[in-house]
Amino acid sequence: MKVFKIIIIVFNIISFTKSHKLYTLDHFSANIQGTPECPPENFLDGEDVTMELKVPQYPGKSKSVTNICGNTLAVYEELRKETIERGGVFAEFTYKNSSKKVTKKVPDDCVSKHYDIFTYYCSFGVFEPK
Repeated sequence: MKVFKIIIIVFNIISFTKSHKLYTLDHFSANIQGTPECPPENFLDGEDVTMELKVPQYPGKSKSVTNICGNTLAVYEELRKETIERGGVFAEFTYKNSSKKVTKKVPDDCVSKHYDIFTYYCSFGVFEPK
């Protein structure tokens, strides 16, 4: 009976940690964001921009979000602190109609950046397409 109780306790602990995504100090939920301005030729009509977060160290790990230029785009991803600090994270902003691309590097190109308890924040601010 005692063995059964121990098994149940261990099972509950494992279930709790997986369901609540407990992080260690080397993993963070990253909040990466930027506000791409509209190109002059599409300033009035707007243009769709896709922000794709890329981590070359993990080829299958990428997330993206699309919105109209002039709006803030944000991607949330779980990342290792070491990957962030070594500059192994990139955000690529692709304009749909004009095919312009802007690539930003985390943390080098972050206008503002900081760590919270389990979250890393990086903002590229407002930027023009090139």
